[in-house]
Amino acid sequence: SFEHGENRSKVEAHLKALCQDASHIVIYDKYISNNSAQEHTDINFLEKILPKKKLDIDCYFIKGSGRNDLASHSQEWNVKSYSENNNHHDSYLIIDGKIEIILSSGFYHAGNTQMDFTYVVRYIKKNQNRFA
Repeated sequence: SFEHGENRSKVEAHLKALCQDASHIVIYDKYISNNSAQEHTDINFLEKILPKKKLDIDCYFIKGSGRNDLASHSQEWNVKSYSENNNHHDSYLIIDGKIEIILSSGFYHAGNTQMDFTYVVRYIKKNQNRFA
């Protein structure tokens, strides 16, 4: 957990390390395309933590312009957007269907110190299908 105003560089470094060997990422954040400024901040944060290699990225609730912006950061990224699956409140980053990162305040506050921020990392149980 991080308090308001607390530096978030450790969050970025930790998430980047968790993502470095990924081949498939799921991004679930209802607010990622809430407004253009937030979308831009969220995508810049994701660009910092996602590996620049062949990567399938499934994004829930990202609009077309945001999807295109994210995809423009690496020619090796295959970015797909989905609007369904409205059953969750928190934001999530799923790595290869094995690791789930729950972000209490979304991607926006992972890199923005204006509010507090908490994230939880846990393994996904075998045969538990998250956001598929």
